[in-house]
Amino acid sequence: ALTALGSLQLSRHDFAGALETGSKAQQAVPDRAAAYGVMADALTELGRYDEAVDATQRMVDLRPDLSSYSRVSYARELHGDVAGAIEAMKQAVNAGSPAAENTAWCRVQLGNLYFNSGRLDKAEAEYSQALASYPGYLHALAGLGQVRWAQGNTAEAIDLYKQAVASVPLPQYLTSLGDLYAANGEADKAREQYDLVAYIFKVFEANGVNVGVEKAAFLADRDENTAQAVSLAEGEAQTRQDVHTLDTLAWAYYRAGRYTDALAAEQRAMRLGTQNPLFYYHLGMIREALGDKAGARTSVRQALDLNPHFSIRYAGEAGAFVKEQTP
Repeated sequence: ALTALGSLQLSRHDFAGALETGSKAQQAVPDRAAAYGVMADALTELGRYDEAVDATQRMVDLRPDLSSYSRVSYARELHGDVAGAIEAMKQAVNAGSPAAENTAWCRVQLGNLYFNSGRLDKAEAEYSQALASYPGYLHALAGLGQVRWAQGNTAEAIDLYKQAVASVPLPQYLTSLGDLYAANGEADKAREQYDLVAYIFKVFEANGVNVGVEKAAFLADRDENTAQAVSLAEGEAQTRQDVHTLDTLAWAYYRAGRYTDALAAEQRAMRLGTQNPLFYYHLGMIREALGDKAGARTSVRQALDLNPHFSIRYAGEAGAFVKEQTP
């Protein structure tokens, strides 16, 4: 019951509460791997990475299965070990699960690792296998949608994202669909998706789900209500020092014109050596705003080297920026 409660708290983004509950579960039954999973997830989201790695190691020692291998993969990814992350996620897929959706989820995560490192063929294969084993799986549909966009097939990408959000309208996929419409010159359809995202955030908030980081990132990306974006990100960073919260804080500061603060936050976001191309792109834009032209070009080039299709919204801008800045 404690483990289930901790999982619910994680879903509601109450990470401090989940850590407390997971610790109680671990104390009640010290050899139960699932309790360490709750603790590892909570510690990761709070940015307490050394402790998160310890909890993940304890989990995989107790029960080397899909759940523990997938957490090992994410820990390695955060620390910049993409090859190790892929290896561990393959182990998770091979371990399998009685629930077909769980294995499909791991295949999607493996596909994401491939996509984020620019290997479109391998990413497409994993997303397709996930759909074959679990038809209509929204995460696999969205994954295949981003591959189709990267391949230049915007129409099919839009169709795949529409299928993904038809079953569960998750904000991240609605945002991507909006970005695809915007890139396709369909501004009205793009705004419909963005408005729906804003509404869903309100629904989450009304039901006690903390979406501060996600909402701040959404606002900063659209350069809308930057004061609120900064306020939300700063509020979250008071208790969370994870890399994604700090990256969001940096981008919100950038949009607000607070470039020195943005640089400090982005450098903290990159402290683990995470090979996230969006982090490098943000760093590049911040450096450019501070007048560091050479550093900006290097950082944006690193983003494109990792994955030339790292963002529907920003990849094109990144390519143009590097071209303009190249002597």
